[in-house]
Amino acid sequence: MPGSYYGVWYYSLWIIGLFVFFLNIRIKNKFIKKLIQHVANNSFAVYMMHLPMLLFYTKNNPITEFKEVVICIIGLFVGINILAEFLRKLPILEWLF
Repeated sequence: MPGSYYGVWYYSLWIIGLFVFFLNIRIKNKFIKKLIQHVANNSFAVYMMHLPMLLFYTKNNPITEFKEVVICIIGLFVGINILAEFLRKLPILEWLF
């Protein structure tokens, strides 16, 4: 599990390297910039919701194949981003986002 590698030097180096790589990419397409901005605005919601939703789903449906992993990751990412966009529209939660 990835959690068992947290704090190990090579895992941290890999994460820092990815961060620096993506930090230096320049995007000129306005649509892609806007899409990335929406995803970036929802990153905290994805971070906070992915583990409880993943644990809830895998409690009764164990993931055993690689394609299930990919589908689950993409589904959670897209689903939580859409949910965060809807939550952003609620007046009572406006201060949160």
